[in-house]
Amino acid sequence: MFRIGTANIQEVVDRIKESNRVASTKRTRYPEWEHKAISDCYVFISCPCNEDCFCRKHGCNGHWIIRDDLTFAQFLAHFANLWTPYRDSLQSAVLEGTKPHPRNAAAIPYLEVLRDQWLSSGGPLLKRIVKYPHCLVCDTPLDAYGRAVTSAAMNVYQSKAVSQLFYDVVVPYDTGSRHEMMKAGYGDPRNSLLNVTDQLRRDVQKFIVNNAITMSEFRQLDNPQGSHKVHLQTSQIVQV
Repeated sequence: MFRIGTANIQEVVDRIKESNRVASTKRTRYPEWEHKAISDCYVFISCPCNEDCFCRKHGCNGHWIIRDDLTFAQFLAHFANLWTPYRDSLQSAVLEGTKPHPRNAAAIPYLEVLRDQWLSSGGPLLKRIVKYPHCLVCDTPLDAYGRAVTSAAMNVYQSKAVSQLFYDVVVPYDTGSRHEMMKAGYGDPRNSLLNVTDQLRRDVQKFIVNNAITMSEFRQLDNPQGSHKVHLQTSQIVQV
């Protein structure tokens, strides 16, 4: 296992390919559903950063942000598609209060909180997220609200939900990738997803600098079609 900051391009490409291969064999078929989620839930905007930001200095041409008109039902449907084979059970439990499949039970309380906050008082949840549209390698990828939401994620399902909210910043994990991260010297994301996000940000920045590539080239490492609008989940580098 390697730290991203000390890896070369071929090592990262090989790691991503293996991660995608393994993920495609699992019951959730994550790579297949991620393409659908990108199309339905996110928009690619021009880079809003000033010239001093790390991303802008390294050829960034845009960031992925969640759509501000996305409904909670849409968000939940994609969460179910991406992360569990028991999709109908999870959606019914959150929306209708039915008993969830035991494998989904840990996800329900946090999803219920998101459901209640989606249009809560104090400003709609999505409006607070999209007003700070940055990416993982930005100098300050999350504002105070984003850092608070990420800090509150204390288990696998919560990390996955937060990664959907802050799609171009937060890296989700599962049991396998958590152990791989810790073997590589990263912190335990179950204890502090925010701290691990900060560690990954610094390492991805080192990778970009050490390999003399632009942000667009970095995104294309996981993009066989060659579009600059690809999203690269950093967890693919550390998860097999």
